[in-house]
Amino acid sequence: MRTVIAFALAAFSLAACGEAAKNEPAPEPQAEEPEPLDPGAPAAEIAALSGCAPVSADGYCGISWGMSPSQARGKFPVKLEDYNGDTSAKPDPNACYELFAGEPVQGVSFLVENAKIGRLDVISEGPKTADGFGVGSQAATAPWLMMAMVSHISCASSR
Repeated sequence: MRTVIAFALAAFSLAACGEAAKNEPAPEPQAEEPEPLDPGAPAAEIAALSGCAPVSADGYCGISWGMSPSQARGKFPVKLEDYNGDTSAKPDPNACYELFAGEPVQGVSFLVENAKIGRLDVISEGPKTADGFGVGSQAATAPWLMMAMVSHISCASSR
């Protein structure tokens, strides 16, 4: 039995001694920004938000910080819906959730905490401050940005 095990181990050892396969280095991956599903979407979003004043410390597009979600739904130029797409649900007043702008706006949402609008999240190029600062701007052009970023407490950090 020991002899069989010794031969098996010797066979495995010899098999491992073969010449290593020569692999070419993998090509460096190239990052490519995907095209939007609808190439006209950015222009449609900008048009839908064209009547909005710039983002300010008071709010955005008729929505003031501290406003109730139902008031916000009445002021914003497009439909605001929660994660489920329901605009009529009465969520827990102490819950933390987001209201997402409906089509054609794709990159704007409002954080609701304790039944009040508390934050604007923007991932598209439409909304800007009076100084023209928005998505795609260089942070160095807005030294006040860091203060604005640290002045808000998100749902996750308040639990």
